Amino acid sequence: MTYSILFLLSFLASCGGGWWLIKNAESLGLLKYPKGRDAHERPIATSGGIFIMMPIIAAAMYLQLAWWLPFGLMVFTIMGFLDDKYDISFLKKFIIQAGFVFFVLYFYMPLPPPRGVFSFLQYVFPDQHWPITNFILWMVFSVGFINFFNFMDGSDGHATLGAFVMLLGAWLFADGDSFLHQTNQQYFLLAIAASLIGFFWWNRPRARIFMGDTGSLPLGFLLVAMMWQSAHGNAKTGEVHVGDARALGLWLILGAIFFTDSIVTIITLALRRQKFWLAHNVFGFQKILRKYDNNHWAILLYHGGYSLLWLYPAAYLWQRYPAFSYLWFLFAYAPIFCATLWLRVGFADNPDEVGHKKFRAHKKITNRIKQDKDKKIATGR
Repeated sequence: MTYSILFLLSFLASCGGGWWLIKNAESLGLLKYPKGRDAHERPIATSGGIFIMMPIIAAAMYLQLAWWLPFGLMVFTIMGFLDDKYDISFLKKFIIQAGFVFFVLYFYMPLPPPRGVFSFLQYVFPDQHWPITNFILWMVFSVGFINFFNFMDGSDGHATLGAFVMLLGAWLFADGDSFLHQTNQQYFLLAIAASLIGFFWWNRPRARIFMGDTGSLPLGFLLVAMMWQSAHGNAKTGEVHVGDARALGLWLILGAIFFTDSIVTIITLALRRQKFWLAHNVFGFQKILRKYDNNHWAILLYHGGYSLLWLYPAAYLWQRYPAFSYLWFLFAYAPIFCATLWLRVGFADNPDEVGHKKFRAHKKITNRIKQDKDKKIATGR
């Protein structure tokens, strides 16, 4: 199969499938109505991610990549679809995610300890417990990123563009002997790119379809799997190869927007004793969206522009001058971290919103008045 045929088939499957779902969403019960944190004002077809994943899964099977990759994509796609349709609890989703990640990491993806810029972790934790600690760190990182990516799917085209930018950057700046430059992986990356481009046609502002958890969960898993393989393994067999921390660090730089926005917001919510594992509308990209009157192109220009003009140069410098790796990490993350502080991520904008300090004060007073009334009724006064 030639590159052009694979690209065309993947593009047509994604774009054509998205068009079909838009036409039949109502009869299938897959229309998403505006509520809560949503930035759209009309019903829109959801679960379109299934047509992103279909050509990707087919390509992984055709190219005979490690069996757990297409199987995992199917597991996460089905779980995401059921969540879109029936709203599965976070705990159930977390158990499935953690269980599958544990299975793959323990049996099929050996994990050598961090090297290079990440070697400081070995000095933080006791030597005798390091193998277990190393495994736990990878588990937390992997499950965390899958959910970080899912949280970022809240604006037209945002998650689609973000995944495309990360994959393109990884391919451009990876070492020549990276698994991303193997023939099978070149085909696989092409299938992923074509699927994302085909879906983006309908998902761009104003979106006519959303990927939903059906797309964001398996895409998050796919990116995590790419990070595992880039840093530590052979794409087809899962065998460990000799490498260093640069491959993983490259992905972390390219995903700086997703990581920073998600982590800072979640930490802020946790410190404020909010239910950080639930959907919120206090992430950085959502605040930017409201500042520009729900103009979704502002998010895409911000994400695409920052990636191309700032993160891509940082990724190049990371690969070209590894002796200054800490500096390039700071170079990539500092501006976006400062932006999250300026936007006050994790805090509500409107005093009428749950989580705003004025709302909490008003609710506290209201509850106290209600308690006083109940007490008077109980005592017969």
